[in-house]
Amino acid sequence: MNIDDDLEKLLNNLPFFIYQHLYTYSNKEKLVEIILDLGRRPEARFTTGPEYLSQKNYFLARYRLYN
Repeated sequence: MNIDDDLEKLLNNLPFFIYQHLYTYSNKEKLVEIILDLGRRPEARFTTGPEYLSQKNYFLARYRLYN
């Protein structure tokens, strides 16, 4: 197993709107962490700097997925 396998497993378990953004990101191998704090916008931190994954905060996105 290599790091690409682990990254694919992680991406496959994320909410679709986050998966879609990260899957198409050209430098996803530079991903350091994904921040999913309730009430805040989801954020990915790369070695090149942070990037928001959505304009909606995570609570609203989760609420709309399940209700």
